[in-house]
Amino acid sequence: MNNISPRVCIYLADLVHSHTPGNYVVPLNVANIAGYLIKEYGNDVEVRIFKYPEALIEAIENKQPDILGLSNYFWNNELNMAIGGCVARKFPKIFIIMGGPSIRTDPEGIKSFIKRREFLDSYLLFEGEKPFVRLINKFLQDDGIPIDSYLKDISGFAFLSAQGNLIYTPPEILNDLSDIPSPYLHGLLDEFLLDGLIPLFESNRGCPFSCTFCTWGIGALKKVRKFPLDRIYDEMEYVARLVPKSPFWIFADANFGIFPRDVEIAKRIGEIKAKTPSLSRVTIWTSKIKPERNKEIARLMGKLERPLIAIQTCDPVAQKNIKRDNIKQESALRLVREIKQEGWEVSTDVLCGLPGETYESHLKTLRIAFDVGFDFIDVGNVVMLPGSELENNESRDKFGLRTKFRIRQGSYGEYNGIKAIDCEEIIRSTTSFNENEMIRCRLLHWLVWLSWNAGFLKPLLLFLHRESQLNPLDFILKIMDEDKTGFPRIKEFFEKFLKESRDEWFDNIKELQTYYFEMNNWQRLLTEGFAKMNFSYTTELILCHELRGEFYGFLYNIAKKMTSSNILQEIFLISRENHISPRDIFENNTISEKEYHVLQETLSYFLPSSITGQGGTTNSCCIMLKPDDSKVETIRSYLIKCGFMTNQNHAVQKTLEPFIKAFQYDLSCSTNH
Repeated sequence: MNNISPRVCIYLADLVHSHTPGNYVVPLNVANIAGYLIKEYGNDVEVRIFKYPEALIEAIENKQPDILGLSNYFWNNELNMAIGGCVARKFPKIFIIMGGPSIRTDPEGIKSFIKRREFLDSYLLFEGEKPFVRLINKFLQDDGIPIDSYLKDISGFAFLSAQGNLIYTPPEILNDLSDIPSPYLHGLLDEFLLDGLIPLFESNRGCPFSCTFCTWGIGALKKVRKFPLDRIYDEMEYVARLVPKSPFWIFADANFGIFPRDVEIAKRIGEIKAKTPSLSRVTIWTSKIKPERNKEIARLMGKLERPLIAIQTCDPVAQKNIKRDNIKQESALRLVREIKQEGWEVSTDVLCGLPGETYESHLKTLRIAFDVGFDFIDVGNVVMLPGSELENNESRDKFGLRTKFRIRQGSYGEYNGIKAIDCEEIIRSTTSFNENEMIRCRLLHWLVWLSWNAGFLKPLLLFLHRESQLNPLDFILKIMDEDKTGFPRIKEFFEKFLKESRDEWFDNIKELQTYYFEMNNWQRLLTEGFAKMNFSYTTELILCHELRGEFYGFLYNIAKKMTSSNILQEIFLISRENHISPRDIFENNTISEKEYHVLQETLSYFLPSSITGQGGTTNSCCIMLKPDDSKVETIRSYLIKCGFMTNQNHAVQKTLEPFIKAFQYDLSCSTNH
């Protein structure tokens, strides 16, 4: 047995806020660096990996490392500042490095970032494996010599001289990713997988596109490089064996499907899913230029998958401004129709407030998304990502981008007395899109999420689309604008939503932190939490029987002005009844099956795949609402994990994140002739 003590101790942390339970991914980024270091230097290095602030603080108190590395993203930037500052004050000999994409990459941007963080010794830009190995090589060779004395000789590391000048040489990007050993296969991520974190895989790195709101394809990272196929297959098999009950996987590739071999990877994913029943979803970001290949990938991965074809905007002016006009949307939209014809579901991403877009052109994008048949339309604001082209001063001035800040859901906490809040900077107006229109869109986007994505009104919207040629978006707009006299709960509910849409914003980070760090506000935040409005308002409808009843009554009042069809009444009956109480799930109460006789055409809006061509409205059938015992048990475990006993709202909100239809029945049918 080798008893030689390591010559250098390194702590690598991909921190997340752990005050409230969340759906976190494994720290693959820092684990890749750790694996490379161990491969090169073996027993000369001690490398530990961290995800949670408390564990890192405790470890540093027990044993101070020579080097602390912190991965930096917009969701943990302030947490890193708080932890890093505290560590530097208490243990000034620890050399602190940050790395990651959330930094402007021009010289002035790098200098400003480091200058604002007095605790920071250096920032490692772009990919970290190779520069980190070179740093440790010098450290081991020059034992006793301060790190900053030779840092200038290693490309990739940026730091300030004693005179305040930036010292930085851009790094050499790894062309051969096979040099990086798999952290999965070496057991470096076992503890995080066994703790329930979501497995994260890479089959390639880089992005050839230049979308201005994104940092995937910036500068040095444009070249797409591939990991060996055997490694990818072995990693997936390893994870499936170690945590067979893990329900989700994520592939972090910017364009899965860009290479022909991705079809084979998808085939292997499908095979693993077939023998791992608990694995219900594998999230990928599909290639922007290979629609036919994406179709084959979706088929191979299994019907539970919902391929993502992100359109972002259909406004040609906005497309040009964000450098997506070279991505042909016509072929992608045609592919959606083809996939739909084969019985598959498809999702898309849409952004609101892109430069050059107007309120009306944003509505047009949403109408197209509905008409094309996307089953899931994820609409969001534009988050300003440091390092992206859209976030720089030139873009802000050119397009009149005015931004505000709000706290990120779950991104706050107090760790051994260290307080931290992370927020996001979001476009609130442009030269073509004003803030009042943005506020109106906030309510619109939630109603799209609730009615379509979560399925609360999807059968109704499909019926009105077919019966009255009314685009689902236009019925949602009617919900917003309809007189709510006679529906006091709904009137108050919508007014509260709009007020919160205005009040959640701050002009800058300092203003936000000053507000939340005030003692009463801080305690309320820690106790009650902060949630995304999609989840918090949906949760209110789920938990409040009276509010939900009035909501459906209000909607029926609007819809019956368009048609008096018996089908409309049946759709509302089933929609209202398709609800399972979170408390019944939590308390393990018996959840009764429900059975309703309806016209066959009614069935077609709930279960279109069950209609086999008989057609007509005369045939009756039976819709059965049954609880799926396995699904219910999974939801129950999430409610327990997320603290339903002490905070029902928070637990339901967090459960809706991975299970958007958590509190709905599984529907089935039988037909009577």
